[in-house]
Amino acid sequence: MPCLTQSMSGDCTARFRYTVKGIALCALLIVAATSGLAQLGTGTITGTVTDPGGLVVPGAAVSVRNTDTGIEHPLKTNEAGIYVVPCLQPGYYDVTASKEGFASVKVA
Repeated sequence: MPCLTQSMSGDCTARFRYTVKGIALCALLIVAATSGLAQLGTGTITGTVTDPGGLVVPGAAVSVRNTDTGIEHPLKTNEAGIYVVPCLQPGYYDVTASKEGFASVKVA
């Protein structure tokens, strides 16, 4: 490997070692800083609504309710029968799904 700068003794490895240590330190700081972003204190409830035969139910009304606060998050399933409720505070939730022609189902 060619030396960009050499010391008086002709040694170029010392500069390379400091550069590698500097890069490793920067990488460590970036990882430490970004890992703190993942600790948001919220969660997501996701699921798929299916009929008794296992077919997905698009457009089903879904309600996710925090049992401690009573805060309710109403939504509908997408074309694949999937629902997603992000940014929920920690706690216990009831999930209810319903659609005309089907019995309502509650999961606690």
